[in-house]
Amino acid sequence: MTVPVASNYNLSALSSNCMVATTPAADTFGSGGCTDAALDLVMGFIPGGPCLGTAMSAGVEIARNVANNAPPFAATSESDMFWSALGGVSCVVSLFPGGSLISGILDGIGTVKNVAEAGAKCLGGTSATQTSVSSLDPNELAGPAGGGATHAIGTDGVHTFAVYFENAKTATAPAQEVRITDQLDPAQYDVSTLSFGAIQFGTTRWTPASDATSVSDVLDLGSGTGLQLDMQASVDAQGHVQWDLRAEDIVTGTLPEDPSRGFLPPNADGTQGQGVVYFSVKPKHVADGTVLSSHADIVFDLNPPLPTNTWTNLVDNTVPTAKATAPTSVTTRTFTVSWNGSDATSGVTSYDVLVATDSGLYVTWRQGVAAGSATFIGTAGHRYHFSAVAHDAAGNVSLIPPTPHATTWVRDATALSAGAATAIKYGSSLVVSTRAKDVNTGAALPNVMVTLYKRS
Repeated sequence: MTVPVASNYNLSALSSNCMVATTPAADTFGSGGCTDAALDLVMGFIPGGPCLGTAMSAGVEIARNVANNAPPFAATSESDMFWSALGGVSCVVSLFPGGSLISGILDGIGTVKNVAEAGAKCLGGTSATQTSVSSLDPNELAGPAGGGATHAIGTDGVHTFAVYFENAKTATAPAQEVRITDQLDPAQYDVSTLSFGAIQFGTTRWTPASDATSVSDVLDLGSGTGLQLDMQASVDAQGHVQWDLRAEDIVTGTLPEDPSRGFLPPNADGTQGQGVVYFSVKPKHVADGTVLSSHADIVFDLNPPLPTNTWTNLVDNTVPTAKATAPTSVTTRTFTVSWNGSDATSGVTSYDVLVATDSGLYVTWRQGVAAGSATFIGTAGHRYHFSAVAHDAAGNVSLIPPTPHATTWVRDATALSAGAATAIKYGSSLVVSTRAKDVNTGAALPNVMVTLYKRS
């Protein structure tokens, strides 16, 4: 039979108490079981049987009551009282002339009752409760993590998947066979590139040959178990990826007859009942915005298939854009640099801001930051070149531009002015006027040192 769901069931087996070779010990004469019912049926067909049967039944009932410490004339039920009374009336009527018709009617009623009772007690059977055992399977499919909630990813690399399965600790038996089917869309994945990876259960890990396109092997489960694990895995052109992990008796090569023997026990310690299979496949070069998807079904023994989650990845092969802005020239050492960008598919996740001084190489000024701005501190007399690089959720990175996004010149803010050239005599006075400000704060300088040189 097929078990619909993993649960505990009551199994009832019917057997005839009168016809089995080993009759239940409780079914003896006077026990009210099949033997008594059959005897009552026979007595009903013997002339004078009602009288004899009534007497015998009364005697047996009195003996049973005495054995059970009950009052001698106590009836088991109101039904027994009725049928005993009916048998007594039939017996009495049969002793009087002309009472044969009435007696025959009553005997007929009693006979119908005896037939029904004999059928129920001899052919109805008894039930025995048996607790069933079964494995139980939580499951999960995990694919390339990608970036963000959409698992955004490019299609240039290999995508690796893992199908996890577990025999829950609430299960009542180890799993003897686990069958896994994963469905890939051939329009999205190049199934000809699929290769099978490791198979792990509990602390045991088995790895096939590199780039294995199928698996057909047997693993000894260890001395003392008498079991081996037959491992089969394959993929077809329609994208059906299948595994069949089957515990077998080493001698017979078949599933163990004992349901307590298997390769994946209930997961009582958080490890021994867990398993996982891996595979890798290359995606096809599909359009940006395509959602790649995959799901699996896992079957434990005779349980119905349990679907895993559906794993999806958003395809994004296009690099994001980025831009940095800054003033072209300043007369202070501090100024603001801003950066931002965009990505049409998976979105920009972070920026790096680079700076080069004069004709030097780029160095990273800000790394892994969100779009925004910050204050840069320069030095008077130098030029600073800025560029921004954007990263999107799929891992695409924008290129450093051939020319900087922005260049800022920090000019020397000191200004000196003097009157027109004038000839003076030695010992005469000369007036010099100056104006200057601090390049850091822009504040005017109250005192400026002036040095005069004698021209030869």
